[in-house]
Amino acid sequence: MPPTRTISEKAFTREKKTLEKKIKREKEQVEKRKRKEDRIVSMVMVMGLALMVYRLAEHKLREAQEKENEVIPDQRNKPTKKPTMRRVFQAKSRENEE
Repeated sequence: MPPTRTISEKAFTREKKTLEKKIKREKEQVEKRKRKEDRIVSMVMVMGLALMVYRLAEHKLREAQEKENEVIPDQRNKPTKKPTMRRVFQAKSRENEE
């Protein structure tokens, strides 16, 4: 029969504290990861919402452009019936600079 190893109460307490610290650190890391994941999900939601608003603005612009029979030039100064909001912002910023 192998000899049983006995440890002193002091050693047991030390080992217990060490394990409790490790468990506490692991819990903290899990919480940090959870917060990071929550932040990522929130950012994805905000970006999705921003893209929806951007697309809606583009759609409204094209509808108004079609109604008024307006044509906005593209980067090569060719008329286009489907301008992007980026192109409209660029054209407006150039107008403001002049």
